[in-house]
Amino acid sequence: MYSMGLETSDLPMLFDEFRREQFKCADPGSTAPLWDLARWRLASDVTDTVGKYTGQLVGSGASFADKSLVLSGNDGFARIPASECLDALRHAFTVALWLKPRGAASLQAVFSQGNQLVVTMQATEVAVRVATTQGAVRLAGVIKPQAWTHLAVTYDGEHVMLWINGVRQASGELTGVLAATEAPINLGADADGQAWFAGALRDVAVFRSALDAEAISELLRPPTCEQTNTFYDIESDSCKSVTPCPAGTYVAEASTPTKDQSCAQCDGVTGYSDVPNLPACKAITKCVANAAYTVAPTPTSDGSCACQAGFYQAADASCQPVSPPCTLPAFQQAAPST
Repeated sequence: MYSMGLETSDLPMLFDEFRREQFKCADPGSTAPLWDLARWRLASDVTDTVGKYTGQLVGSGASFADKSLVLSGNDGFARIPASECLDALRHAFTVALWLKPRGAASLQAVFSQGNQLVVTMQATEVAVRVATTQGAVRLAGVIKPQAWTHLAVTYDGEHVMLWINGVRQASGELTGVLAATEAPINLGADADGQAWFAGALRDVAVFRSALDAEAISELLRPPTCEQTNTFYDIESDSCKSVTPCPAGTYVAEASTPTKDQSCAQCDGVTGYSDVPNLPACKAITKCVANAAYTVAPTPTSDGSCACQAGFYQAADASCQPVSPPCTLPAFQQAAPST
């Protein structure tokens, strides 16, 4: 801690120290934000695409297929060596990953950093245990076997939260920091390199802060589905194009990284849309008093109005009655000629 009696000349030194602390864990060639610590896509290797924490496969039961790390559940996992920067997760963190479990009945480790941060899978239950200097919390949820599921665990120094497919499933109060550890990060095994996971993993990411719901939702689009106007369909494990809302409809609910957008019909009475993907129907023109539609509105086009017979359009766009023709009184009318 620094005393409050600082001289102006001290500020550059403190700023340099701050920069060293913030940047010492960042890859100088990376454009990722400082809180994006490491990310292993696991498409064909254990390379860290954000920082400098590349790992390797351990055992004969680990391989790559379909842009994923495939684990047999028998002597195979990926190991990322311990480092001072990865130990920075002890204060606040987010761990996010995609997993496709086989649904084995035995207790299996999906992610571990020592015994203080462990994600496990057993049958259909996925659980996380976080242990700090002040206690421990275990949270659990249910996922489908043989299907891809996005999992995230966050800790902000006060709460641990478990997120499944972008939805918060469980939370628990916890304070303190994770104990300092020299343990590696194991993907698909516990701290002892045992309790092997059977299934597949992809796109494992760790952050040095607790991400919020919006940020977590952005992680749901896997690396195989990063094009614009696409979403990841979890059920079919495929990237699909967002369905356009054609003219005559509007976007009732916008798409998300894992959900298509939904459309609703414009009624052609109060609203219409003449171009695709409008956020709302345009208001249909209402005819003023003493006017009627000459072209009726439809769900895809506006109507056109005109003054009715005996009325004319005034300068203020209202329809005013046409004045009757002027006539002479009867006694002033000329007598018929003989």
